[in-house]
Amino acid sequence: MKSRSRRAFYPTRTALSDEIPAQWHALPLKRLFRVVGGSTPPSNSENWDGDIAWVTPGDLSGLNGFSISSGKRSITEQGVQSCGTSLVPRGSIIVSTRAPIGSLAVAEREMCTNQGCKALVPDRRVNSRFFAYALSISSSQLNALGQGSTFKEISGDTLGAFSLPVPPFEEQCRIAAFLDYETARIDELVHEQERLQRLIEEWRHSIIVQSVLGGLRENVPLRDSGFESLGHIPAHWTVKPTKYLGHLVTGTTPRRLADADGVVEGLPWVRPDDFDEWSGAVTPRTFLPSLLASEVRSVPKGSLLVSCIGRIGTTVQAGDELATNQQITAIVPRNVHPRYLFYALRSLRQELERNAVGNVIPILNASRLSRIVVPFPPREEQRQIAVFLDGEVERLNALFHHQEKSILLLRERRSALIGAAVTGQLDLRDWQPPDSRVMAEVV
Repeated sequence: MKSRSRRAFYPTRTALSDEIPAQWHALPLKRLFRVVGGSTPPSNSENWDGDIAWVTPGDLSGLNGFSISSGKRSITEQGVQSCGTSLVPRGSIIVSTRAPIGSLAVAEREMCTNQGCKALVPDRRVNSRFFAYALSISSSQLNALGQGSTFKEISGDTLGAFSLPVPPFEEQCRIAAFLDYETARIDELVHEQERLQRLIEEWRHSIIVQSVLGGLRENVPLRDSGFESLGHIPAHWTVKPTKYLGHLVTGTTPRRLADADGVVEGLPWVRPDDFDEWSGAVTPRTFLPSLLASEVRSVPKGSLLVSCIGRIGTTVQAGDELATNQQITAIVPRNVHPRYLFYALRSLRQELERNAVGNVIPILNASRLSRIVVPFPPREEQRQIAVFLDGEVERLNALFHHQEKSILLLRERRSALIGAAVTGQLDLRDWQPPDSRVMAEVV
């Protein structure tokens, strides 16, 4: 690659750069593409489950890569005629323009979209993948252009006025091919780091389960616990339901919760969204002034908080006195080592989920939670298991976060590489892919 100093640049204004190479242009998207909106057909059965791909923002946000050939749902020709959506050709860039703004992909076949997307249909000879790369690092700028009180959205006119660097067509193709090659290498490294994270998570769960169900001693006699969820446990252990190991407290919501807006001191009041499932800690974001605090029941530091709706069975430990909403049942430990019970409940996550009831919204009610049985070793063994697991989990968490930092650095490098390539900071005019046939197919 040539250095930046070997090609002339001139000042300009685009969403990504204040200067571009002299042979390039700065153009709004409407000079390169037709901006086409989408729509949703009526719910009549004859409009749905046809042969026409229909894409929504959710389909775009769940993608790996820039290509899309179908959405979760499809529509019929009658469905297309029944609403304001339009078929767009292969090679069109599909962009999410609401919730979330900026997700995108290049259409691999003719398709249409709902009203949450806009399609950029090439109006001249352009390489769609080049502009997909440029738009992929423009999400913050696009979000800043969003308007609306209920949810942010960018209009077709706003998207069409969005300005990007435009190199000659052959250079667009070369840059896109370079980025295909280089980002694939980075993505492979990211996938490897993510695989290692999954292995660390599996190993951590395995250590917790083995320690809670079998203890730390080797070759101890075992006996059948009498419960399928526990299997065989050390012969000198017993089992106990949670109602004998702690006092259960179901949370409540104050009548005038809005009065807590802006309050930064007071009694912490938490929801399941405040749980950090990985670390087992909780970070309160709402604090109740004394008047509201009098309406709820607080639980002491060290209490175990179990999510009973949504992420059922997620268990964290309170670092301070706090209160919870009604989606959480707190267990105030008694006659048990609190950290041992914390790990015991985490090892029984699937059993907690299985005990939820309700067809529409499954709920783990306090009555069922109180009957969940856990292995009960002698108190000194509980302490030893808790100390051992605290050390092992801390070590594995450190490894996990090391991988997380590596992933973050790789993704930052990926974005920086794309930014340098699509703004001309990397001179790729002489770049050749390892397989020269790639350029012949792209140009």
